[in-house]
Amino acid sequence: MKSILSALALAASCLLPSQTMAGGYFGANVGWGNLDDDCKGTTRCDYNGTAFKGAAGYNFSPIFGAEVGYIAFGKSTATYMSGRDSADITMTNNYSYLAGVARLTLNQSWTVFTRLGIGAMKTNANVSLLTGAGKATSVAMDESSTQAIAGLGADYSLAPNVKLNLSADFSRTKFGNGQSNVRALTVGIRYDL
Repeated sequence: MKSILSALALAASCLLPSQTMAGGYFGANVGWGNLDDDCKGTTRCDYNGTAFKGAAGYNFSPIFGAEVGYIAFGKSTATYMSGRDSADITMTNNYSYLAGVARLTLNQSWTVFTRLGIGAMKTNANVSLLTGAGKATSVAMDESSTQAIAGLGADYSLAPNVKLNLSADFSRTKFGNGQSNVRALTVGIRYDL
């Protein structure tokens, strides 16, 4: 009976948050970014790019905290043809956010988390037009919108203050009359202050 109670106490302690998690942190990640759009009407498209993320936050308790961050979701490209005329479009989506974070410590090494927040999405588009007659025109446009962000991930402890961070972030971008989902799957290092 005593060994069963000891095993239950050990299992329960693995699920309880660690007191060492309270405090500030910062980190940087790199990975895969994607604009969720179809290639309908294009002759060529690539909506996958390299995503970058930087974040800093503060844990008010072992479970709850707040985070500010910046995510570059990567570059997307598409080419449209109409007769002999073509249009090459390059688009980037960059997001600054403020989010609440909830964490759950699974054991000495692993912590899982989720985030939910709001921020400013800035979409930049460069359009290069080439007519069949050889006339070229280039136009740069940008649009900003307020969008929600949701994220989830895990931290693996490499040292007392250094963690390997695996993160998935999801938001939306708006440009003109259209909206598309954007996402980033990244890996990086988090440093606890």
